[in-house]
Amino acid sequence: MSPEEIQQLEMELEQRQAQFDAELQEKRGQLSEDEYKKLIESHKQEVTELREKLDFQRERQRQTLLEKLAARREQKGNQKVGNKL
Repeated sequence: MSPEEIQQLEMELEQRQAQFDAELQEKRGQLSEDEYKKLIESHKQEVTELREKLDFQRERQRQTLLEKLAARREQKGNQKVGNKL
């Protein structure tokens, strides 16, 4: 996943939070206590899933970058050895 896609996920998370806050403000007086609790729990679950997905993608990107860095370092090390011969 590219940095742009990760940034898109971050924006989606922020948008969903803002949407939820607006919905909560709008419906707060209209909801029963049970409905309110269900709405909160549903939102928490959704946010948790999005954060886990985002964390996974960040870690995956980090690993990819580390692998590329290691390959470059190895290639530079091989070039230095070749130059000494």
